[in-house]
Amino acid sequence: MKLVLFNNLTEENKVTAIENLITHSTPNQDYFFMIFLSILTAVFGILLGSITVVIGSMLIAPLLSPILSLSLGIIISDPNL
Repeated sequence: MKLVLFNNLTEENKVTAIENLITHSTPNQDYFFMIFLSILTAVFGILLGSITVVIGSMLIAPLLSPILSLSLGIIISDPNL
């Protein structure tokens, strides 16, 4: 039995998903604020010697969208992305 993934997606849905990923991966004021909070939390965690706080700072960091957009740029060979 052949397994077909994403056969119910239309081209319009794919284009919308790519556009959303690109818009969410561009840095804005909220992105830099969350990065700043993440760095501040990590510094406090290191100074306190608490691995739990350092791991918590990694959860604050909004790095998933830029990583996904980098992967998309590599897959579709878009050097600007």
